[in-house]
Amino acid sequence: MNEELSPQESEQLQRLVEFVDNQPDLSEDELLDQMEQQFPRRVIDAFTGAMTGFAPPETAS
Repeated sequence: MNEELSPQESEQLQRLVEFVDNQPDLSEDELLDQMEQQFPRRVIDAFTGAMTGFAPPETAS
């Protein structure tokens, strides 16, 4: 179902993960806006797809 990311996209995905880790104070909307400015849609989709179903520890009830 998911197409494999190219090596370049995989590298961008790694940078996206690091970017998100370094932005703990941004809201989800602000984070998404910044991600969309800096990263290709396929990379963001791969990231958000991987995150689906995993709530951050601080918001899990």
